[in-house]
Amino acid sequence: MRILACILLAAALGGCGMLAVKEQQQKLDAFCRIGGVVDAERREAAPIVVVLARPAGDSWQLADHFVLEGPGQWLLGASAGSYGVGAFQDLNGDLKLQPG
Repeated sequence: MRILACILLAAALGGCGMLAVKEQQQKLDAFCRIGGVVDAERREAAPIVVVLARPAGDSWQLADHFVLEGPGQWLLGASAGSYGVGAFQDLNGDLKLQPG
């Protein structure tokens, strides 16, 4: 009888785990990837920052960013929605967009 109870308990716990997997899969299905290739006019050894932003009223809110050591491919993940993508070469290394 104890063996049967243990088997039933293990099966029930395994079913709970499957519910979590389905929930996680739904979250992954709502997730998207945004990627591309970025180049730079200046060939200086400076990082390139790719920024993903979403509209927030009259301004933009940072959603994610990707830092590259130089020109190349980038990839970001985001939930469904509207976004803007921009990039800049960070000549002074402070990871902030500045004039020039």
